[in-house]
Amino acid sequence: MWCRHWWRARPPGLAVPSRPVPAPLPGRPPPLLGLNPQDTPAGYAIHIIPNANPDSPHAPGETPGRLNANGVDLNRNLGFNWGFDNSGSSPDPSSETYRGPSAFSELETQAYRDFVASRHFNMVLDYHSYSNLHLCAFGYDNIHPLDYEAMFSLGQLRKSGNNYAVGTTWELLYPVNGSTGDWLLGDVVT
Repeated sequence: MWCRHWWRARPPGLAVPSRPVPAPLPGRPPPLLGLNPQDTPAGYAIHIIPNANPDSPHAPGETPGRLNANGVDLNRNLGFNWGFDNSGSSPDPSSETYRGPSAFSELETQAYRDFVASRHFNMVLDYHSYSNLHLCAFGYDNIHPLDYEAMFSLGQLRKSGNNYAVGTTWELLYPVNGSTGDWLLGDVVT
């Protein structure tokens, strides 16, 4: 369902709100974007969760990873702006975008929240390989966070290796509230 890459320290070249983003050297990705784990500088840690939905349905015609066994879309079950509106998620249990009865109501999102809470993340990359997308927050409404240009620039650098489209969920797909990217940027990442 999700592939998340987390770094526990802010790499050089990535901005925090109100700080400029230095331009990367021509033809070279910023640190930590190489292919060799041995290239990861001391003091950094990379965490990858390739699938946060182990019980997703695999029935013919169903998209694996979309809903859990309770019929909840896990990427609409996180806390930041959960239930913001009924366009970015649905209160209807029969909907493909059902957000669940409350934020973090599902065991999967609780485990995810607890994993994230046990660490100190400064950066998160959000890949949706099913759709070839590098998604930036925010998805709940048509706004950009303060460090959107840094997120977009990083996505553009990554695009050179995979040709993923880069942008917010609402720009590339549709509005989503209670999403992973929004929760991580809105409530977690420092």
